[in-house]
Amino acid sequence: ILARHGAHDNHFNPLGSSKKDQLTGNGLRMGYQLGRYLREMYEDFLPEKMNSRRTYVVSSGVDRTKQFAQAMMLGVFDFGSLSVQENVEERYKVPEWIDFNVESPYLTPLPRGFQPVTIHSFAEEEDFVFSPDDPKVGPQSSSYFTFSHPKGDTLNKLLPSLLDEIKREWEYDTLFPDINHFQQVSKLYRYLVSRKYLGLSYISDGLLTKLHFYASMAFFVKYSNPDLIEFATYELNKLMLSFLEATDAGLDSQDESYKNLVVLVGHSSNLMLLFIQLRLTTFECLMEQYQGSETVFCPGLPNYASSVFFEVDVHEGKTTLYFIVDGVKRRFCGSEDDYEVCSLKDSIKRLKSLTSSESKDSLRKKFCFVPEEDRTWQVV
Repeated sequence: ILARHGAHDNHFNPLGSSKKDQLTGNGLRMGYQLGRYLREMYEDFLPEKMNSRRTYVVSSGVDRTKQFAQAMMLGVFDFGSLSVQENVEERYKVPEWIDFNVESPYLTPLPRGFQPVTIHSFAEEEDFVFSPDDPKVGPQSSSYFTFSHPKGDTLNKLLPSLLDEIKREWEYDTLFPDINHFQQVSKLYRYLVSRKYLGLSYISDGLLTKLHFYASMAFFVKYSNPDLIEFATYELNKLMLSFLEATDAGLDSQDESYKNLVVLVGHSSNLMLLFIQLRLTTFECLMEQYQGSETVFCPGLPNYASSVFFEVDVHEGKTTLYFIVDGVKRRFCGSEDDYEVCSLKDSIKRLKSLTSSESKDSLRKKFCFVPEEDRTWQVV
């Protein structure tokens, strides 16, 4: 499972959203509900008691993804899911340095069956899986962002009328006075979405949807450089590929260890880049939806708690993989004749085709190397 975190309080920051933004209570509930959905959908597959050998959860290094992963696992392994009760005297359930008193109001017991789940994550400055294009990780990435492009020119022509529509409903320029380029719209979009999930809807849902498709097209243009896409997806694709290959090997050897739950919690860019690589979305399709077409559909920037399920199914000797985006099956293998499902081995080939032909070292040299004269030295 590859998921985006839930709603967070995106305070306005002239430099962009803060990496320290935490989930709101609503965002935590989104994680919990996604976990409950997993439990209901895969009741026969998921163990009742959390098994650290069969459950692997990894998130990016920022607070909101780690919080979302924790809330999600709480939904999968709920308070009542641990039925085995330890036969231990009450006095052994508190630290030895605390004077035991069964009547003490400070000794609040854990909920029955509570199971903490380990969340693996990366240091922000070393997160090549979820945030390789962050300036701390890939300082050269910004030089590969596309700001001047024919498709960008098209968006710039649409921008004045879009801003006029927004201004008729909300005086956006009190917080965002300098929007004059299509790439600046993303900050406005993120801010308005976060306000909506705090119960502060500044513009109508219809206009917010239109803004969503505009911001999605802006993202598409920003990441139009193939080298940037390769760098931004290399480690995550490799990680997903490793789990699918382990599953395939386990099935071939009839080793039960392949039955694992793998949860990866990242950001909207991680899912959107996957959609672009799989050609599930195109600039032209997004433009049609921006213009109000109801005859086409392609995913734009993922909403809060959006998810992609890689579901491996074994039936009558055939091993297949379902690629499910927000509960809807999508094409993964690239075969128009087999739209919803393909063999696990073909899926592995497909994911390998998305992985850069360049080596990890060459990619990091290109995007992470900082020339000597540009480095800032600090004496400690």
